[in-house]
Amino acid sequence: IENTKKNENKSKNKNENKTINKNGNFCLKVSIWVAMEICKGMAYLHSKGILFKDLKPQNVMISKYWQVKIVDFGSAEILGNVHAEKI
Repeated sequence: IENTKKNENKSKNKNENKTINKNGNFCLKVSIWVAMEICKGMAYLHSKGILFKDLKPQNVMISKYWQVKIVDFGSAEILGNVHAEKI
């Protein structure tokens, strides 16, 4: 009976830990979520009149709390008065 419980726990852990595949990439569901978070971040920046010119994987960080962060604003531009409508 103990072996059965151990096997059940192993298969349960395998299914729960499918966030990253064997190649080290995010699964499709997580990838889509990250892309949506990046879009929200870019929309926020644009609403504040900031033009971020260097969006690439190296400039997107994910914290240990799963907060998606856009980094490296060295080439960003602050535009004039921008009054974006709320979406």
